[in-house]
Amino acid sequence: MGSSNSTTVSSSGYNKTPVHSATTSTGFHHNYYIMYHATDPRSVESILNNGFKLSDSGGNMLGEGIYCSRNIDKAYPNYGEVVFRLLVYAGKVYKCTRQDDPNRKSWHATHASAWVPPGSVKLNPAGLEENCVRDANMIRILGIAEGYGKLSKSAKLNTTNCEDFSTTGLHNANERGVLQRMIQERSR
Repeated sequence: MGSSNSTTVSSSGYNKTPVHSATTSTGFHHNYYIMYHATDPRSVESILNNGFKLSDSGGNMLGEGIYCSRNIDKAYPNYGEVVFRLLVYAGKVYKCTRQDDPNRKSWHATHASAWVPPGSVKLNPAGLEENCVRDANMIRILGIAEGYGKLSKSAKLNTTNCEDFSTTGLHNANERGVLQRMIQERSR
């Protein structure tokens, strides 16, 4: 199993490579990324206490799941005033680039997440990268990347202020520990 801890970021804050990657003997890549999820400040405490809830499939671009992006500019300020900094295990990823993709909302049975690459304007007119993760167990909250000052006192006690962290890599022993625990959980 090989691994890489390097991260490449474009000028817009988009993480092109995982913070950790391991390849199995069969060639499957286990990739872990820093991603972002924006929400209303009133929702933060519930998410911290109960975890993320899957959005319904209704009008969502990629169907049911937890939406996040490797590009903080996609999340903030478009989807909320507070942005979670996340560690996400991507699993087997379905790449979707078109509105008329027949599996755009039905990838869940065969894939762990779906990905709209940057520049996919036929699906996402903004052209910004987006991910949809089918299971909250594939996500760990590292802290708050934007909007920490908008949190209640109790929410601040239950999370970390990550506003000064760049969008690249893991920044401290705590984040590296979260990654190691997540890798161990996946190997069971």
